[in-house]
Amino acid sequence: MANLNFSTGYWYYELYSLSESIVAPFRYMVQYMNEHPGVRCFIFAKSCTKDDIEVWLDDKRVKVYWWEDMAKAHANSPEDFDGLSDLVEALNELIKPDFGAIIEICLPITSEELFSLYYPTNNYPAGKVVITNSDDLDVQIIQRFKATFGNRVDGKDVRPLLKSLYGGWGLFGYSVSGEIRLGSDFRWDYITIPSYSDIDISSIDWGTLQGSNHTTF
Repeated sequence: MANLNFSTGYWYYELYSLSESIVAPFRYMVQYMNEHPGVRCFIFAKSCTKDDIEVWLDDKRVKVYWWEDMAKAHANSPEDFDGLSDLVEALNELIKPDFGAIIEICLPITSEELFSLYYPTNNYPAGKVVITNSDDLDVQIIQRFKATFGNRVDGKDVRPLLKSLYGGWGLFGYSVSGEIRLGSDFRWDYITIPSYSDIDISSIDWGTLQGSNHTTF
């Protein structure tokens, strides 16, 4: 993974986008990848179902690096309670699955194929698409991504992952609000562009910019 000897950072943009532009971000990303041979494409998936995981595991266009039901991983342990072990165990069984995964999309790929892998089974977005340089996925990124799951996550838990992604490796990040499903009249798109990337926000024309902020590592 690239090790830059100067301060890096990224711009984070929030876009309001209408439903008719639902495929536009995927066309944009595929065009960029076609014009930049050697780049790679990953999806950092959150709030997924087991069906989503099975779709990716069975798809030859996908390499799955890691997956896990993070709801169970963060479930309360009976050892944390005194005299309530049976109740805690029963409550843990009722916890809604929250599968996480890190997958790589084999290139080349069409915009329609990338779209279908991002919305695999339940009409909800899978997480964040990250276009990277040619370097391999650092094993530390998996651990840092896992640390972003759970109810007690705050900025200090997320920052190490963001630094790993946009401190020299990632070139572009795209995600959709997890509360917006396919068929909605609008959606919130989130764009991340590191300072060293050759992508400029002015080249993105499918949504209306609602806000932005800049972070430096």
